[in-house]
Order: sequence, then C-alpha cells, then structure tokens
Amino acid sequence: MANYVVLAEQSRGLSGGDILNICVNAIHAGSVDDDSAKWLVTQAILEREIAKAKKAKEEHSGKKGKSRRRIGFQPS
Repeated sequence: MANYVVLAEQSRGLSGGDILNICVNAIHAGSVDDDSAKWLVTQAILEREIAKAKKAKEEHSGKKGKSRRRIGFQPS
C-alpha cells in the first residue's frame, strides 16, 4: 500500500497537471506485464515518477545555475 503522506511531501511544489502526468506515467510503468492481473502501481514507481517530474521542472525553470530571461513588465 502506498504511503500517501510520503508521496504528498515528495510532490510538494508540483502542479495538478504534473501530478496527473506522474499518475499516467506510473500506470504505464506498472502495466508492463503481459498478464493484466499482475499490473501494479507501487510506491517505488510513484516516487521515481515524482523525482523525474521534479527534475524536469527544475531543468525547465533554469534553477541549475542558468539565468532565465523574463519577458513582460518589470517594475522599477
């Protein structure tokens, strides 16, 4: 059984869309066996997908030492 408190803490800062994608990817990862009775989404799969989503979000936002150009109004 999944520990939802741990999953909630690990997914802090992610959007609802991020969490939806994590769930879809975890379902896909858990359904690789030819026998559908053996399909299972585990805590480990969910944690791996959360880590991948957070890494992608971090890389996209430029938080790894890259400067991000802001477009739009900048108050003086």
